[in-house]
Amino acid sequence: MSDFDMKQYVCEKYSVGEYVNSKIIPSVHYTGTNRVITMTKPIICPFHADTKPSFYYHYDEKYKKEKFKCFGCGLGGDVIDLHRFWSFKCGRKISFKQAVVELYYELQTGSR
Repeated sequence: MSDFDMKQYVCEKYSVGEYVNSKIIPSVHYTGTNRVITMTKPIICPFHADTKPSFYYHYDEKYKKEKFKCFGCGLGGDVIDLHRFWSFKCGRKISFKQAVVELYYELQTGSR
């Protein structure tokens, strides 16, 4: 499978909401109403000191994939970018290609 095909597959099969709810929220120990992100309910951004929920995600009709955006710090992108940002925050600097391969592997093995 080509790199482009793997990227397309990951973006189609791995939702931003699923990534946030399975990896980020359990790691930062959100409480109360900030425990689950949905398309209509933002959370406090895990990438900067935030006091009000400013981290949203949505389905982009133009690109046919989910994207995220923090209106506090300005970070945004798709699930691959989110994986790279979260890995960096956790102390791992990974390339775009490595992020695609890691997410693809998670999808193939069901280890998400």
